Amino acid sequence: MLFVISYVVLWVLVAVLVGAVFALYHHFGQMYMTSPEGRVAHGPDEGSLFPALDARDLDGAAVTLPAQDRPFITVFASTGCTLCGALRSVLRRFAAEHPDVLVVVICDGHPRAVREWAGDLASVIRVVPDPRGRIAARYEVGLTPFSVAVGHDGRVRSRGIVNGLDGLELAAHEATQLTVLSAPTEERSTSR
Repeated sequence: MLFVISYVVLWVLVAVLVGAVFALYHHFGQMYMTSPEGRVAHGPDEGSLFPALDARDLDGAAVTLPAQDRPFITVFASTGCTLCGALRSVLRRFAAEHPDVLVVVICDGHPRAVREWAGDLASVIRVVPDPRGRIAARYEVGLTPFSVAVGHDGRVRSRGIVNGLDGLELAAHEATQLTVLSAPTEERSTSR
């Protein structure tokens, strides 16, 4: 009888240990991805031109980026990402409060799954299905939710993990304000 009890206790301890290892792995992974070293490894380089995107949204309408003289934020999401699911209501609110910033969501998953994931978000924001993650791979984005903020000139202003309204607000600020700050520097360098 003691052997059976010790055997059960041992397996309970092993299960707790495995759960703790996965929790630590997730925690340290999040810490790395939010560090400067982790951000450098994903997405287009800051200051570079945003690579052109020609795709179709869930309604079949053409989505062309960079937008003509308009700042935008591209959010990379996935149907299997719980943080991405929680971000939907935040994206809806952000789009209502910032009509001057175009928001495009590129969501990894089968188009039917993406449509189900997006729900009524697709009526407010352009949602592009990304079957097999090919668009995200082309932009070197390997984690979700991830945002890339681009200024009116088509240059990447910021990139990184986004998990709430504050992150979207910061990205919008950088997309709209940093273009103003960088314009005189670019003019000086071209006039030499």
